[in-house]
Amino acid sequence: MRLTETELYLFNNGVNCYAYRTLGCHAVNAGEQAKFYRFSVYAPNAKRVSVVGDFNGWDTESLRMTPCGSTGGTDTKDGLSQSSKHIYDSLDGAK
Repeated sequence: MRLTETELYLFNNGVNCYAYRTLGCHAVNAGEQAKFYRFSVYAPNAKRVSVVGDFNGWDTESLRMTPCGSTGGTDTKDGLSQSSKHIYDSLDGAK
């Protein structure tokens, strides 16, 4: 589940009063029993951003986020529980 055009537009124009509903990790229901977690982060200068956690052995290469416009990355991951621990790992692209 990628960020919607509306979410990106509001965020990029500085008028999204509810960015906390978009950024971070959020459960997304897809179908009757499928549940995914969407990870979104603001990292405009990053060469890459990955989600790492206990669900992937803290491997920085296993879940690289997909760029979404110029605002950073977004990705989804299934099979997580609410107690899964995670962090974002980024490689800075600034010179």
